[in-house]
Amino acid sequence: MSALSALPERRVATWWRRRRFSVAVGVAIAVLLAGVAYLLDGVDVGADSPSSTVSVYLQALASGDATTALATGTAPADRSLLTDDVLAQQRKLAPISQIQVLGTEEGAYGAVVHVSYRVGSRRVSDHFNVTRVGGSWKMAAVAVDVEVNGGTAPPNLNVFGVSVASAEDVYLFPGAVRFGSSDPDLSFVPSTAVFTTPDVPTLITLGTALTARGKQSGTTAITDVLDACATASLAPAGCPQSAPAPAGAVAGSWQWSIVSVAAAAFTPVPRTTLRFTVTATVNWELNYQVLANGQPTPASVPVSTPVHGTLDYGTSPVTFTR
Repeated sequence: MSALSALPERRVATWWRRRRFSVAVGVAIAVLLAGVAYLLDGVDVGADSPSSTVSVYLQALASGDATTALATGTAPADRSLLTDDVLAQQRKLAPISQIQVLGTEEGAYGAVVHVSYRVGSRRVSDHFNVTRVGGSWKMAAVAVDVEVNGGTAPPNLNVFGVSVASAEDVYLFPGAVRFGSSDPDLSFVPSTAVFTTPDVPTLITLGTALTARGKQSGTTAITDVLDACATASLAPAGCPQSAPAPAGAVAGSWQWSIVSVAAAAFTPVPRTTLRFTVTATVNWELNYQVLANGQPTPASVPVSTPVHGTLDYGTSPVTFTR
C-alpha cells in the first residue's frame, strides 16, 4: 500500500482539542489550532468572502506560492518550513489539485468553509475556519501545528532536509510531508505523512528504523567486539564459540577467525530512539595444523554461533554490547 493512500474523511474538528492519529501505513491526517501567531510582516491578503479567502489560500498551496498562502491569515513565528522550497517538495511528493468549495457556514464573527481537493491521487474532504478582520476575511490559521513524539525531538530529525529545531511546534503547510534524518544510519517510520485542516494541533509519533547503511554499521560493531574472540583457545572466555580439539590436530596449533557476521533482526528498544536489539549469526573457522607425511599442513573446520545483544547508535562509532 502506498504511504500516501487511505486518507480518511472527517467532519469539522472541535476547537481546543488535541487529537492523536495512529499511523499504520505511513499516513497521518493532521489538524491545527490557531494559537499564538503573527501577521506576516508587510503582507496582508484578505478577501471579501470566506470562500474567496480559502480559495486564494488553497490555490497558493497548489501553485507553490508560500508568501501568498501565509498572507491569507496569521503566520507562526517559526516559518522555517513554510517556504517556497519546502512547498515545492510537498507538491513534488503529492500535489494539491482539483480544489472545490462545497459550502460555507457563516456566523457573526467567523465562518467554516467546506472544501474538497486532491492530495496526490486521493480526494480529501476538509474544512477551514475563517474569521472576520475589519472588512475582510482571514484564515484563522495558515499552518498545521504538529507535535512530534510528545515534543521530544527524535535525533537529527528533518523535513525535506530542513532541520527541525523543536519537535513541540513543527509548523507545516497542509499536504504531503517527508520526514528524514541527517544521520545516514537512521530513518523514521512513517517516513511520509499527509496533514490537512490547520485548525487544531495534532500529535504524530515517529519510530526509528535503520537504513541499509545503519544495518551495516551494526554488523561492523558486532564484528569489532567479536574480533577479541579470535584467539588460540578452543573455548575463549566470554565468547560465543567453542569446539573440541579436531582429530589429528597438532596440539596448540588452533586459531579462531571470523568469516562473516549475518545480522538477521534489528528491533528498536522500547522508549528509546537510538538503541536496537540485534540477533546475528557469526560464522567462524577454527584453523589448525595436522601432520601429513610428517609435515605440518593447514586445516580448518567451520563453526556457526548465534549472538544476541544491543546496538547503540548514540555513540560514534556504533557500539555493541552482548
